[in-house]
Amino acid sequence: MKQNLLIWVFLCTVGVISAQQLNFEEPSYERKKEMYPLLLKGELSLLDKVAENREAGVLWHYALSISSDPLFSTEPSRRIQARAKELLILLPGHTQNIIDQIELHAEQTKDIKLSADGNNIAGTEKPADTEEELRVIEDLQSRANITAVREFNALKQLGSPECVQTLMTYLDDERCIGMNSAGSRPGFRPALSNNWQAIQGLCSILGEENPAKPEFNTGGKPFNLTAIRQLFVVWWLSDASKKWRTPIVKTSRSHLLPRASKTVPAKSSSPLVILETPGREALWPVLIILCLAAVAAVFGFSKLRRGQNP
Repeated sequence: MKQNLLIWVFLCTVGVISAQQLNFEEPSYERKKEMYPLLLKGELSLLDKVAENREAGVLWHYALSISSDPLFSTEPSRRIQARAKELLILLPGHTQNIIDQIELHAEQTKDIKLSADGNNIAGTEKPADTEEELRVIEDLQSRANITAVREFNALKQLGSPECVQTLMTYLDDERCIGMNSAGSRPGFRPALSNNWQAIQGLCSILGEENPAKPEFNTGGKPFNLTAIRQLFVVWWLSDASKKWRTPIVKTSRSHLLPRASKTVPAKSSSPLVILETPGREALWPVLIILCLAAVAAVFGFSKLRRGQNP
């Protein structure tokens, strides 16, 4: 009993610390060259050490860079990917770098628009007459290729509860980041909006649990984005989403998660538990309080046992 209690306190303490200051730096070429052969030999404890050091960037690399398709990967490589995902999911705040990248790309492309004819990027319709005009056109064309597709795919591929939480915060985000080729048609078209990318990710992760599935059986008619979004909100506020929102990890977007209102009442008696990320100055008082609580509980239990055993 004492041991279990101390383990519980230790895990709570680790939970507070692990939400603090994750390292999202990707592994260098030299480190990958050193690690990967050992991982292929089954030395997955290397990833455990990475997780202990809160190196989320290394875990993200091995979670995403290895294909899960048997045609393009081997059993040892898939074991590496599976372990990296397991460990990454245990680190609260592991989606913050994805959020940061999406917002960075949105800032980089905020002035990228289609021209009036819809075939070009605004500002690139006419050939450049000067070196400065050429520089401006090349800059616009370069930034137009920046999208958030990779980031939304990363959330979909990992599929953790925190990824679902992050995707839920983009349901109302109508921004289109960057441009895509129009395919067989000339010119460009805006990239898929963030809310549609979030919906695609949620549908993929939830599978049979997808609450909006009926709205996709339209018989060829356009999808009703408002209805789809509403179904996800109602689902989120019900007990059906409990395993995906317990606890809620506080990120820079978690405040945008749906909350109960008069139009969308909560259908759940379960409160939304938020795993806060405390400031560094608040960390030591939290640790001290937890340790004192553990000591008091252990001594209280010992005293109770002595009272029961004359």
